[in-house]
Amino acid sequence: MRGMGAVWRTPRTMRLERDAKEMEQLRKDSTILEYTAEGDPPDKYRIIFHGGSPVVKGNRVVRGDRQEIDVRLGSEYPRTRPDVHWRTPIVHPNISGSNVCFGNFGTYWSPNMRLVEFVEVLWDYARLAVMNPYHSYEGANAPAKYQKILEQFGGLPDERPLRDKVKRPDEGSSIVRPDPADKDDILIIDDDGGTCG
Repeated sequence: MRGMGAVWRTPRTMRLERDAKEMEQLRKDSTILEYTAEGDPPDKYRIIFHGGSPVVKGNRVVRGDRQEIDVRLGSEYPRTRPDVHWRTPIVHPNISGSNVCFGNFGTYWSPNMRLVEFVEVLWDYARLAVMNPYHSYEGANAPAKYQKILEQFGGLPDERPLRDKVKRPDEGSSIVRPDPADKDDILIIDDDGGTCG
């Protein structure tokens, strides 16, 4: 029997505490990631990536150097995927305004996926390493458009994995894109029937 002053920790609270520790380690392992967190334990994160991503300047796509994303871990997390709000403009076939389409990756979320793994996937989105131009918010011309963008950059806008202090670029970046030795410039995430766009 617990004493009168005992603090009860729910499974969600324990998960959020673990996420916070792992996010701090991820920050230490990266020159790219910065973030702020809210809550005790944190359930809201403002993620900032300092690295190459495609943005529009004038009427051209150029390499930007900063992306901001809000990630909220709702009351059903980790049973449900974190809510994502993309705050800065980006050129990506599966991001429209603040909306992000994760295809089957979003539909079949697993509670076993850790927040740090999810943030690594967001970095892969930011640098075009993960996308599905065939089911995009941009329509039928998206595959050709993104092939041209990748050619313009000579590959990905940023080759570094998020844990760039401890990983080499040839070690992969996230659970979705584990092996860049495959040499495909992008990894196309299967979708669930074209729900993006």
